[in-house]
Amino acid sequence: MSLDSFDFTMKRSSVESIVLFTQEKAEAINDMHAERIGHGYRVMQQQDLYKKYFLDDHRIHLEACPYSSVMTGAVPLDWKKHPIASWARDKVNFSISRDDPTCFDNTMLSELQLAKDEIGLTPHQLWQCQLNAARSCFLKETEKEPIIAKILAAEPKH
Repeated sequence: MSLDSFDFTMKRSSVESIVLFTQEKAEAINDMHAERIGHGYRVMQQQDLYKKYFLDDHRIHLEACPYSSVMTGAVPLDWKKHPIASWARDKVNFSISRDDPTCFDNTMLSELQLAKDEIGLTPHQLWQCQLNAARSCFLKETEKEPIIAKILAAEPKH
């Protein structure tokens, strides 16, 4: 899709999510007006963009699917060095999701368990992922508010 076609579509749509790991250049963040990025693991290869869009500015949400990311070769099989570990440590706006459940027979629970057991996320970091997901979802603010309130009320006590 050309950028002109993309701009035309974006003007008529309210969804601004892109899959970045397939992009050759992370400049797609600007070109495609991204609010959410699925599988944005390549941004770790461009530390200047990582700092600009994810450390200094937390508006863009990253979606991560641990099992799929390894099975598809998007990241190497080294759980402790998975981009999710860096994102959690750096307090990036990201969430854990699942991808291709019919291919991988995975569930949200199995993805969260993998993030905890293999990547090393703490219960509080997993909670933060859920809060990030609710805050960054494509619902109207009035629809998000009760969901966010429930998640805030369930914050784990260290």
